[in-house]
This record gives sequence, structure tokens and C-alpha cells, in this order.
Amino acid sequence: MKISTNSLVKSKISACLLTSIILFCATPAQADVKLNSLFTDNMVLQRGIPAKVFGKANDGEKVTVTINGQTATSTATNGEWLVKLKPMKAGGPFNMTVKGKNTVTIKNVMLGDVWVCAGQSNMDYDLGKFLSPKLGDVAKKYAKIIDTSVNDKVRIALIAKHFPRTVVEEVKIEDSFSKSWQAPSVEITPLTSAVGYVFAKNLSVHLNVPIGLIDSNKGGTAVETWMTNNSKKALGAKVGKSGYNGMIAPLHKFAIKGVIWYQGENNARTIQSSLAYAKNFKIMITDWRKAWGLGDFPFLYVQLAGYAKTKGTNAPVTWPFLRESQTKALELANTAMALALDKGVEFNIHPHHKIAVSERLVLCARKLAYGEDIVYSGPQYKSHEIKGNSVVISFDHAGSGLTAKDTLWDKELVKANVLKGFTICGADKEFVAAYAFVKGDTIVVSAKTVAMPLAVRYAWDGFPRSNFANKEGLPAVPFRTDNFNDAGSVISAKKKGKSKSKRKK
Repeated sequence: MKISTNSLVKSKISACLLTSIILFCATPAQADVKLNSLFTDNMVLQRGIPAKVFGKANDGEKVTVTINGQTATSTATNGEWLVKLKPMKAGGPFNMTVKGKNTVTIKNVMLGDVWVCAGQSNMDYDLGKFLSPKLGDVAKKYAKIIDTSVNDKVRIALIAKHFPRTVVEEVKIEDSFSKSWQAPSVEITPLTSAVGYVFAKNLSVHLNVPIGLIDSNKGGTAVETWMTNNSKKALGAKVGKSGYNGMIAPLHKFAIKGVIWYQGENNARTIQSSLAYAKNFKIMITDWRKAWGLGDFPFLYVQLAGYAKTKGTNAPVTWPFLRESQTKALELANTAMALALDKGVEFNIHPHHKIAVSERLVLCARKLAYGEDIVYSGPQYKSHEIKGNSVVISFDHAGSGLTAKDTLWDKELVKANVLKGFTICGADKEFVAAYAFVKGDTIVVSAKTVAMPLAVRYAWDGFPRSNFANKEGLPAVPFRTDNFNDAGSVISAKKKGKSKSKRKK
């Protein structure tokens, strides 16, 4: 059969087209260089250390990052790239360009200090929730913070709630923040953690540098949900869904100055879980520091506020043990604890006195993170000695002296006259109210009905009527000199709680 030249040409052209199509389909599409979701307009990069910039690109693609006169280059491997910028001083705003196959420009980038604020509902509680007219002057203080925030050097990334079973690569910034870091405004600031924002605002003013706040919180969470899967397995806990896999682990390559933390209520359900918190909280802090790879960065946290009881809780009994467990985390390097004991509201687990708590966290930061020579903590138990019918107690962080202070107990301002909140027991382990007074740099405690004292406790209640502080106004850390966890005083506290309930009925 005779085939025309024209037919042969057409066949060759068709074959070439088919080969080209097959080759085209077999070749991976060239993807644009992409930045991790943490890198957006208005962001803050950590000053003073090698900040990392990272994202995705095709394998072998060269990526160049330029900011503030500095250029750094990386080559993508396994679809990912990362550059380390040399340490830079605080300043801005700058534009940051990221160039590969395409070019991405991030605008209004500030250089300053980045702090992660994390925890459960008392850290998650946003500023806008404190604007109720029922709060009177308190609401006016929060309104002023919001109104004046537009001039602050603070930048915020509000992380969306996400708790998967395994670690994810990127966090999601909330839609309400347009999935981007945001500068403060009358619309944005009310959506931010009250404790976190006031901390960032006051610290920025004190240092006169930009502060980046990564707001990553979830109400109703136990400390175990913020731990790594491996640590949970080691404790015999269920892995399950994890505020760590979705809201903390994806932050670990991002350079930070430190962490502020407010959590613990969910772990104070029983005495056993409250005591276990001492170990688990330390594990969590250690896990985070190891994963970030920045050494023992400052980890500042809030001790549980004063709180009595609402339906379904056992605060008068369990919260003292949880507070004790929180105190034990101070055994880790570069940690500090801000007290909220005197800023609680008796029957409200979400007290509105967040401003003072933030101010105390700032004191902790100024001491630990910035090396200032200041008093940043209230008196903390050091040692004791039994002398006759009295117990003499010594303290660290006495500041310029030990004293009783005016104290706000719910709505009642109690003027200081004598020290309150101390109890003492003898061999029967039944604690009774004690008389306590300042003697030099010690406190002497006794009771007429206890001839041979065995142990002393201070502020050992969910909502203690206690007023011991240093002259700088920082409240003393609750403590006990005993270790009888199921002591008669605990049983008495349970009975006391029940009797109150009966009276109310």
C-alpha cells in the first residue's frame, strides 16, 4: 500500500506532540516560593539572635532573603528552605523580600522581641470581655488600654485553635486577624489576650522596642494537652488530640525571646492530679525548650488566682496543692512566677484583675530576660525552725522588708494591721488559725492551743484570706512546711465546703 509523503509528515507531527504532552505531564509543576504562615505583613522578627526565615520551594531552587541591608541565601531540599539571618538590632519598619522563581515582599516588618503567650482560659480571656459597665472603673481601665493601643509598638498574631493528633507544619492565624500579624487597633486589640496584650504593651513602653505577641491559647485544657506525644506516652497518658501539635510545635523554628504561661485550673480537679502537675509542668517546659533549640529561654508563668468554689469544683481543697506544684517549677533554670493570689474573685474562675497580673509578669521579664536588678517576686519560703511553742520562718525575696499589706478580698478592701492567712498544727495535724508577726527578716508563728507545733501553712485555701507581702507590694508565695497530703486539715476543708453548700440551700 502506498503511503503519501503528506501522511508521513502528519504522523510524525502527531507523535512529537504526543511525546511532548507525556513529558510535560511527567515533569513536576514549578511551584512558587512560599513563606511559612508565620511570615506576613506587620510581623516581628526576633532581634539580637540569628532569626530564621523559612518556607517551601522546589528541590534545588535557590532562595534569597533580603531585609535591613542584609542578604541570606538557601537552597530548597525536600521541598523546604530555611535561611538564618545575622543578629540585628531593634528597629523598623522594613520590607523583607524573598526571591526564588518568584518574588514575595513582606511589608512593615519590625525587629524586636517576640513572646509566646499560652495556656488555658485565663490567658485566652480577651480584652473585649472586660468592657462590661458592670465592672465600673475596671472596665474604664481596659477601655483606655484599647483606645491608646493604636500607638503601641506591639504586633499580634492570634493563632487559631487547632488540636490534631500529630504535629502539623504550620499554624493558622485567625480569620478575624485576616490570617496575618496585625498592629493594634480599636478593632484588633479587644480580640487579644488581656494578660498577653498588657504584658506586651507595658514591656514595649519600658524597653522602647517593638514587641511581637504570638497569642496561642485554648480554654479548658490540661497541661498534658500541651506536651509532646512522646512525653504523654511516657507518662502512660492517652495521646489523643493535642493545643501542642497544632499550636506550639509549628512555632519551633521561629525565634522568640520567651514564653508567658497561665494554666492549671483544669489540672486541679483532685489532689492527685494537682500533685502530678509538679512533674508534668516541668516536663512540658523542658520539652518546649528542647524543641525550640534556643537554650533555657525565659519561661514566666502565673500562679493560680484566689478562687473559692462553683458547682463541680473542689478549689478550697485542691488549688493549694496545684499552686505548690506550680511553685516547684521554679527549680528549673530561668523561670519566674507571677502571683495572682490576691487578684482573684471568690466565685469567679476568670477574675478581671488581669492588669496587675501582667504588670507582675513584666517584673519577671525585666529580671530574667533583661537582667535588671529589681525585686520581681514576693517572699518565698526558705526554711523554718521550731522554737518552743513558735515556728520561726525565713524567706527569699524579702525585698526591702516583710509586711502585711492592704488586700482586696473580692469586693472588700481589707486594711492591713496584722498578718493573716497563717495556720499551725501540732501532732494531731489539725490546723488552726495562727498569730503571726514580723521579726526582722523572719515571720514568727504560734497559736495558744498548739503547745508543741509541728507544721505551718500559709494561704492554704482556694481563696485564702491572706495578706503577707514584701514592702514592694508583691504577695508572698503560698507554702506549707509539712508533706501530709491527706492531713486532717484537708478533710476539714471538705467538710467545710459541704456545710456551706447546705447553708445556701
